[in-house]
Amino acid sequence: MKFNPTPLQELSHSIFDCANVQVHVKRYDLIHSFVSGNKLFKLKYHLKRALKQGAKTLVTFGGAYSNHLHATAFAAREAGVDCVGVIRGQQILPLNHTLKDCVHQGMTLEPVTRLDYQDKDSSLVIQNVLKRYEKPYLIPEGGGGELGVLGAQDM
Repeated sequence: MKFNPTPLQELSHSIFDCANVQVHVKRYDLIHSFVSGNKLFKLKYHLKRALKQGAKTLVTFGGAYSNHLHATAFAAREAGVDCVGVIRGQQILPLNHTLKDCVHQGMTLEPVTRLDYQDKDSSLVIQNVLKRYEKPYLIPEGGGGELGVLGAQDM
């Protein structure tokens, strides 16, 4: 994945002038034309590990408006692997803008009940979802875990 440079933007306000300080903001919202913020960083090492292990499908979790799902769908398409989003809540139709984008990027949506989602580590429903896909690599919700933290440190 290629990231755009993230510019520093100077903020101006009279309170900064009074304190004789300069304040700048790093614009991670401009890092990519489709996915912004920290999400691609948090996916970076998960994606590297998945490809190294020969994964064919990325599987991750999120709600119907999840920026993480959005970023994962894009990253999977860019990497040439399949992608599955386990969606919290059974009712996802009609698809909102976020889920439409995920599907457009190639993500398969797997809605599950809130109870199964909450118990994702032990849910038989989610275990059965994983069994349906070739060589799945599981990415924690939000791109978390040790590899997500490692990627966020790159920011």
